[in-house]
Amino acid sequence: MSVSYLLDSASGVVYFRSDADYDPASSPTASPARR
Repeated sequence: MSVSYLLDSASGVVYFRSDADYDPASSPTASPARR
């Protein structure tokens, strides 16, 4: 399973998204992690 890592420098939040279940049309499941 491929996992996408999105880094939001504005919020300083890292989102982990599954490419297999990633759907831009619907709300993707993101796990916010404070760094």
